[in-house]
Amino acid sequence: MPRDKTTLKDAFWRGGFGFVAESQYQDAVLPKAFTTRREDLHNIFLGSSELPDLKGAPVASWVLARLAFLSGRKFPYSLDEVIGSDGAEYWLRFYCLSEELTLSGVLSVTGSNKKVDLHTSHLREEDGSGICDAFMQAMLAEPHKLQKCCVIVQYTELTDPNFRFIMPRIYGWDGRRFLDGISPAHAVDPDEYI
Repeated sequence: MPRDKTTLKDAFWRGGFGFVAESQYQDAVLPKAFTTRREDLHNIFLGSSELPDLKGAPVASWVLARLAFLSGRKFPYSLDEVIGSDGAEYWLRFYCLSEELTLSGVLSVTGSNKKVDLHTSHLREEDGSGICDAFMQAMLAEPHKLQKCCVIVQYTELTDPNFRFIMPRIYGWDGRRFLDGISPAHAVDPDEYI
């Protein structure tokens, strides 16, 4: 482990906390951790008046492109990656570090065409709000610095007849515009699950 935060590659820092994307899912669990949630972040980000013009695309597309930039080589998705999700949303996890480079928590970001949420498991109760605030400040610090990315979210929960034929959604940024659409070519074939 690096001794100095400036030598920690692909980490971003704000408000006394550093964030490193989990490039491969590790199912890290913090024993006896506290939980802090921030829901409906898309309204907070839109209300900041800092975002570039989304031209009707969901805030989740900006969030993904911003996190692709901030995460560097640790960004877990490849271009045009298709991911399955029972919640019809993408998600990313980040290890939260203190200034001393010790683990403070694990933060998850979920995004869909309707919302963006944060969920943080943290070791000290007082860290929860600080971690969430620092993460949001990092997102809004230079909101026009983005990285091309495209993730197609394939809805995989086929037990609810009201939702089982939902079309996969596309999120990200192609370098000119934020992505907003569906991808019928990547729809799950319900016959595969019968």
